[in-house]
Amino acid sequence: MKVDSRSFKKKCVVVAAALGAVLTASSVLIGTDAANEDQRRAPGGEVRRVSGDRIKLKDGRDIEFAAIRLPFEHEPYADKARHTLEKWVNDEGVRLAFDDEWGINDDRLLAYVYANDTFINERLVRAGLAFVKLRAGNRKYEAVLLKAQAEAREERNGMWTLLKATSGVPFVGDEERATFHRPECAKRPGESKAEIQLKGSAEALERGMAPCGKCRPMD
Repeated sequence: MKVDSRSFKKKCVVVAAALGAVLTASSVLIGTDAANEDQRRAPGGEVRRVSGDRIKLKDGRDIEFAAIRLPFEHEPYADKARHTLEKWVNDEGVRLAFDDEWGINDDRLLAYVYANDTFINERLVRAGLAFVKLRAGNRKYEAVLLKAQAEAREERNGMWTLLKATSGVPFVGDEERATFHRPECAKRPGESKAEIQLKGSAEALERGMAPCGKCRPMD
């Protein structure tokens, strides 16, 4: 069988070009994924101090925990949460990772915090020292954090020795801020797309909403 050498060479060139395009596209995609992943990480650093529910690093960065909320000063276990957090992060430096939403302003960052390979956000929730607060851009660890909170409630860890979730009591949820309120609360979002009706604090917690610090719907 006689093969047309010119036709064969032309086909080889076409196949090689197609293969090259596939490999180039794959490299671009892999490179893009790696770049996106790199943007979600940042060097951590040594902790200067813990201030309320934030960590201040020695390089000046102010870190707020993503997807959770520590108790406010007037809420149960606020002091315990702060002292425990100081113990967990002051011995070693911390590492940071980010979700889709990570910048609040120029000097405050929303981050997932790690110390000695321990996921501090989850550890606080599991110890009953933080509420889950899942905003739209901070849902990367939604399943992990909600599971930790459910177990903390069941085991009555930390603040859950004092707080009890209810059903059948109406509350108003703010989906944008991941917060729930009493119906009469002045801080509720009002008639907006972000507001939803809830049938109790148990439903709010299962949705990843934290109680409002002003009207205190868990009291």
